[in-house]
Amino acid sequence: MKRMICLILISLILGSVISFGQEKQNRYFFKDFQPMTVYYKDGRTFIVAGNYDLMDGSFVFIDKQDNNRLKWFGEQDQIGCVRTATRTFQATRFGLTEILRPDPELLVVYKPKIFEGKKDIGYGIKVSAGAVRTYNSVLDYGKGGTSVHPLDTSEQEWVGSMDKVYKIKIKGVEKKFETIKHFQKLYPKQKNQINKYLAEHPVNFKETKQVAGLFIYADSIAKSQNQETLYHQGKR
Repeated sequence: MKRMICLILISLILGSVISFGQEKQNRYFFKDFQPMTVYYKDGRTFIVAGNYDLMDGSFVFIDKQDNNRLKWFGEQDQIGCVRTATRTFQATRFGLTEILRPDPELLVVYKPKIFEGKKDIGYGIKVSAGAVRTYNSVLDYGKGGTSVHPLDTSEQEWVGSMDKVYKIKIKGVEKKFETIKHFQKLYPKQKNQINKYLAEHPVNFKETKQVAGLFIYADSIAKSQNQETLYHQGKR
């Protein structure tokens, strides 16, 4: 019996080590650098093999004309959008933002949780691995030019997980939600229909496609009810 317990504990520890190692490799948003087109607000366009550096909060690319050096784009605040074959992103002060739907608009802001190794954080306090820092903004906002981006090979920090904050507009006002409870509060008059939808189509808020499907349904129901209300008001 003791031997079995020891084997179970060893397997759990090994599983944790494997998972821990996999998480530490998640520095960039895409597993592989993607062909992407970067559109600046002033009309400049660049087609590169690029990615998004979650640690530094910036779009980066491989410069094939400079010995494949890893570089970041300057003037991140002047980037209008970045497009891959199937996805569109924005560089905002809140971090990496993806346009899931243009009309009605549905955005998702990706917020990586950065785990820190043991290091000084001020006032002589040490933080062991497991402390979490969330990056909320693009760190190199306002930097001009295209700069060489030195790859940090230090294992002191790594991306442990990714939170998603969804944004929509209701009557022109921006609303945010992260959970089903948050979402239901935005559509109180459609609560029964939304609950019925969820019973037939369970939604995992980590899956953007599932959230998009729920939003499209709720938005269409809300618009239909608003039109019906206006119609009856017009007949009075």
